[in-house]
Amino acid sequence: MTIRPRPTFPALALLSALMIPGLGCSNGEGSNATDALHTDASEDVNACVPGVMECDAGMKCQPYVRAGGDPCCVNADTCVPIEGNKQVGEACERHRLGDDCGKDLFCFAGTSGKEGPGVCRQLCDGVNPDSCADKGLPEATCISFNQGKLPMCEIECHPLRPACPAGQGCYWSGAQYTCTSPDPGPGEGDDGAACHTIQSCNPGLICALAQVLEDCPSEMCCSPYCDLAGLDGNVCTGAEVCTPLHDLDALDTDPLWLDIGVCSLPGSTAFRRAAPPRPPSSRLRPVEEHLTRPPPSRATASGPASSDRLVSREGIPLR
Repeated sequence: MTIRPRPTFPALALLSALMIPGLGCSNGEGSNATDALHTDASEDVNACVPGVMECDAGMKCQPYVRAGGDPCCVNADTCVPIEGNKQVGEACERHRLGDDCGKDLFCFAGTSGKEGPGVCRQLCDGVNPDSCADKGLPEATCISFNQGKLPMCEIECHPLRPACPAGQGCYWSGAQYTCTSPDPGPGEGDDGAACHTIQSCNPGLICALAQVLEDCPSEMCCSPYCDLAGLDGNVCTGAEVCTPLHDLDALDTDPLWLDIGVCSLPGSTAFRRAAPPRPPSSRLRPVEEHLTRPPPSRATASGPASSDRLVSREGIPLR
């Protein structure tokens, strides 16, 4: 699974999987006849909200990249003709303004803006806690990517103990960890390799800013997740140490995340904090993140705390 996270907070640079700038994307010019019939004006008139606003009979709400937009990631939704009836998990074919998946489904081709072969994914109502369960996916959580333009049902996971389907990895989605398909470009994916989104890295790695890494030839590079308890035998190498990825002192930090770290230089911090938890009846985890209070003064397993955070650039989509 892949996306630009919601504007990321001064935390680790995770540039989402569904919204991935320039990763195998087309130039935005679709070849399907449907694309030729659509202008910016008609797309605006037919604007919709996935999982919420119904389109006319024979139509469905399709996330797409507006003309002139960054081809990596979808940034709008419009009603388009239903061209096929492929179901969740089936192989599909995508073009700019349509695909051959059925109603309420989206052909995800590695990144949200990418065209070509992909897999049908379930769209959902980003504000309805039972949205995925209502669509027959009780184990999934509805997560809204790209400022709400791409709400999809995602399976949660733990990066140190992933249990994802074959061919998928556990990636940070902007609100929690979810199973999604890796999509590294040429020369990307391995520890120390340049990256530009979460899914640019292979499973088990995260896309972090160069300033917190020992040797990174680009603005961002892949670095391993690590176990703060040391149960992984210390995967960090060289001068890098295991740094907490979540605020260990925050009351709303998921207890299951307290052992998650990332290999980075001593003194770096990458605290992530979710918004206040929703009522128990809600299946949705918070989709907003906020910078925590200043790092605790006490030293952590990774060394003394500092203001040198692993920050991500604002405005980069997660998928």
